[in-house]
Amino acid sequence: NAAYRGGGIYVERGFPTIRGNEFLCNLADSGAGLFLEKSGADVDCNVFTRNDAHSLGGGIMLSDSNDDVDLIRKNKFQGNSADIGANIYHLPHDYRVQEMLEASNQVKPGATTRELALKS
Repeated sequence: NAAYRGGGIYVERGFPTIRGNEFLCNLADSGAGLFLEKSGADVDCNVFTRNDAHSLGGGIMLSDSNDDVDLIRKNKFQGNSADIGANIYHLPHDYRVQEMLEASNQVKPGATTRELALKS
């Protein structure tokens, strides 16, 4: 799948539970696997593999996400790539990451990385 935002899933102003999915080989400018915009979500027990964002968030992109619920739990990330945030990228927002099963990614030449903001 290919899209400008959210090659796998794009959510705007929603509150989904995203559980038990495989996001495989999606392409997007931002949020190749999953893009959440002005949304809250539980993202639980998914696999993000070889998703490629040209800009931000190879696996997951959070943009102006809702403060109600953002929990990213027990997800596996492998081989995702982006200029910034190969696995997860967020624009100003705190979210909780629990039990990340594996996080390996591809960093493009000249790219920068942004660490996850962990909230307990």
